[in-house]
Amino acid sequence: MILENFDGDNKMKFLDIKYSTGKMIDNIIYCSAENYNGLYALNVETGESNFISFFPDENIETDSLYRQSVVFDRKVFFIPDNARNIVIFDVDKKIMETISHPVDKSYLKSNALLIDRCIWLLPINANHPISVLDLENRTFQMYDSINKMLNSDNQNVVLRCIVRNKTIWGIIYNTDCFFSFNTESKEFKIFHIQNKSLLGLNSFKRDHFWVTNYLGDEIYIVDDNGRYSLFTKREIQNRRGELSRSSGIVIEWNDKLYSFPTRDYTEIYEISIKTKETKSLDLPKDVYWENENRFFEFVDCEECFWGLPYGMRYGVKIDNRGVEFVYCKPFTGNIDDTPMKEYASHRKSRLYHESNEMRLERFIEKIMEDI
Repeated sequence: MILENFDGDNKMKFLDIKYSTGKMIDNIIYCSAENYNGLYALNVETGESNFISFFPDENIETDSLYRQSVVFDRKVFFIPDNARNIVIFDVDKKIMETISHPVDKSYLKSNALLIDRCIWLLPINANHPISVLDLENRTFQMYDSINKMLNSDNQNVVLRCIVRNKTIWGIIYNTDCFFSFNTESKEFKIFHIQNKSLLGLNSFKRDHFWVTNYLGDEIYIVDDNGRYSLFTKREIQNRRGELSRSSGIVIEWNDKLYSFPTRDYTEIYEISIKTKETKSLDLPKDVYWENENRFFEFVDCEECFWGLPYGMRYGVKIDNRGVEFVYCKPFTGNIDDTPMKEYASHRKSRLYHESNEMRLERFIEKIMEDI
């Protein structure tokens, strides 16, 4: 997908920004760009975005700087994916500060969960220890790794953690295992959905949550004791005839469950929790899923869920009225303005500006690859 547009003088006119993570304060989602370094304010009512600042101490072209975010005391804490440090953005003062990990910055590549006045960091790499950041004194406390609690030497990956009643739930990616960790008693429990490879553990609004499998379309309902049952199953194929990940993310709202794909060409489904009646939702004509086109993260905004656009120009809002697609306008600006000037100087010569080293045929070929 083309992420930049240049005019006849090779001057950048707009950016299509992918958003990786963010949190909402006063109808504004403060979010990190996925495809380069940038903090943006996305207005959920108008779909307009405004550039705030580059993240400090990071290269302008680094992808996937931040994986998750937490909001506390009108500050947004951005948790690294490829970034060096945690970044704190003060919404009122419009300033940033950083927090480094006292042991190893790789431990920061984590699932992030706010419990009381602490951020619990469960690393993606299950061999890395759990860290807890106290937001009052900005100090870290360390706990055993998930693999140590599992008594495992495997290269396990921890994904999609949620917290409920001070208990953290998460899955071991592409295995049949999910777990609970009580942050008060430190009790760790393991559960298995036999012979299933798990993909996601998703939002809840009542006394249960949802687990999805890796391939096909199986959604399980799980209670607070780890008891589970198969809620629905549908095998959906993509255009290549392969099973698609058509329920990587499920969002519960009132008596409905909304199923979103994480990859491949599939649809959004609305499922009645009471009757399991399923219907496909109408999408805007220019919305499709093919690998990169999807919703990367849903932001819990209390009165709604808001899906950040990733590879498309639409966000999605889920509330009492159902699902609404919100057109997110490309970020526009003058070539002499930040971030256009800085970003354009890095990008136009690499991919989108025909040079002596790149023939026109190769230029067109590269564009086609990105569409």
